[in-house]
Order: sequence, then structure tokens, then C-alpha cells
Amino acid sequence: MPLIQPFTKCRHGDVGSHVLLTWVEEVFDKASELINVENVVEGRGGFKTITGFYRGIRLSVVKTPIGAHGTLIAVEELSKLGARVFVKVGLGYALSPSLKIGDVVVATSAIKGDGVSKAAAPLEAPAIPSYELLELLIETIRTNVPQITASNRISFVQGLVWSSDLYYSNGLAVLESDANYKHYARLVLVVDSDTAALYTIGLVKKLQTISMDVVEASKAKGLARGELFSEDTEHAELRRKLLDGIESATKLAIEALSLHYEHSMQNSVRRGRS
Repeated sequence: MPLIQPFTKCRHGDVGSHVLLTWVEEVFDKASELINVENVVEGRGGFKTITGFYRGIRLSVVKTPIGAHGTLIAVEELSKLGARVFVKVGLGYALSPSLKIGDVVVATSAIKGDGVSKAAAPLEAPAIPSYELLELLIETIRTNVPQITASNRISFVQGLVWSSDLYYSNGLAVLESDANYKHYARLVLVVDSDTAALYTIGLVKKLQTISMDVVEASKAKGLARGELFSEDTEHAELRRKLLDGIESATKLAIEALSLHYEHSMQNSVRRGRS
């Protein structure tokens, strides 16, 4: 194994066991504010890693290029350096008309519409999160949402996501033309880029993974992907709601990572005493 990883440029000691993954600049910036940063590693091709402490617990935050391939490279390289728990915060295109801009979807499973998840394991291998991490994140949401979302009315929901390599097409053109796809689309909350890849890689490499998507666009509301990130957007109020959702999801991701670390340490102590 090379001393320095090719794309993240990280080496042993640069990353913690618990990692927040994101391709969203606003998530990375908010996470940088929440932890006491001690180390910064500039990677190549859009990768950047910061490591620091949150309530005395060492965590890493990694910004990747957009899409499943960026997630794959980050997980592959960082897992070689000891990272074992990954929480991803990304963005999603809402297919469910009940979802609002800024709402946060916790992905309980994912449809493999991307190339990475199909190549990483047989199609029969499910794209599912770590049950332990999912349970802990849900409990973290129940405990913290009243304080975090008191002023912005962000909703947190659980359900199925559809991962796709497409972005500006607003997900999948085939959703409009194929009856079978239309049927499955009714079961899906959001389309995203990399949850299926993260879950499949985690399953293959025996890592703990969980993914959250903040709703940034909506089929029912006629909002295209990327529209609310434009500085000259006509939807200033919706842009604010999106940024509120990003902030809420980032805070919960950091909190969940720290709690998981604490639980892991407590379990290790118990095993040592038995």
C-alpha cells in the first residue's frame, strides 16, 4: 500500500475512524465550523480532508467530487487508513410530492441505478445501510430535531432512494417513458448520486455506512436540480430553506458520528471486562 493515497493524499494518522462524506461545499464548510480542526489535507481532483475534534472525539470530514466514483475512491482510500464508519450528507431530487425543499431523507435502502454499485458487487447484493448506524441516527434525530429545527420546520423522513449517474436530467428520463419505472418511482422519495454506491461498498468491505439527502429540487414543484445554488435565483426563500436543511443534516451527521464513537468505546470496555 502506498504511504500516501493517490487521490485523497492522506496517509496513516491523517484520518479518524469516523468520517463525514460529502460532495456539497456547504456541508463541508458547516462541518468545518463544528469541529476543532487540527489537520487539513488537500487531495487531487476535488478531494479535501479535514480532521479534528468534536466534544473531544476525533472525526474526519471529506469533500469528494460529485457522484458515485468520488464516494468510491474516498471510501476505498480512507478505509485502508483505518476509517470504519461513514455518514454521507448529499442532495436529492424529490420524486415524492410530500417532500419540501430542505427536508432531509434518511436512506433506508437504495435502488442501484448507478454504475459503481452495479460493478462493485452482484446486482443481487442489496444496497442497505448498517442497521446499527441507521438505528443510532434515527435516535439522534428524535433527540436533537426539536432544538435543531425549531426555527426552520425542516422535516426528517426515512425511505427508499434511487441512485443515478445523471444529474441535470433531474434523475432518470426513463421515469417519464417506461411504465415499470413509473411504478417503482412512486415508491422512491428522492433521486441522488451515490447512496447505492456507498451502501454496496460498505457491504463488500464490512464498513458501517448511512446516507442522508437534503431535498434541493422537486419534480412535483417544478424545481430543477442546481437551480437553488445559483446566486441570482428567483427563489430566495427556498434557497434559505435548502441551506437550513443542509445545516441541520450536517449537525446531525456530526452528532451521530460522535455518539457512535462513544458507544463503540463503551462496548470495547465492556468486552474487556468480560
